[in-house]
Amino acid sequence: MKKKEKEEKLSKATNERIFNQQDYQPRRFNLKFNPPIIVLEYVVPSSGKTYNHNIKLKKLEANSDIEETLKQVYEKHYVYLDSQKVKVSQVKSIKSHL
Repeated sequence: MKKKEKEEKLSKATNERIFNQQDYQPRRFNLKFNPPIIVLEYVVPSSGKTYNHNIKLKKLEANSDIEETLKQVYEKHYVYLDSQKVKVSQVKSIKSHL
């Protein structure tokens, strides 16, 4: 494993341990197409810092079932996608902007 990959893994693990669901506010989404990624921008009010969380959609295809895909995304990224703060309908609306 390369040094950069190790650093990224360590940083990700550290971020997930210290991430406080009560102290973050989702701001907006961005959709990248190649590779397909949803980027969640959020702010941590206690620090005033803005962060991005990338949600890779590895198996996304043109005929993918949006409901099933969102279910999997919310299950895997539950720490960042608190359904009280990030409504499924908001994420689903990204598709209408394509």
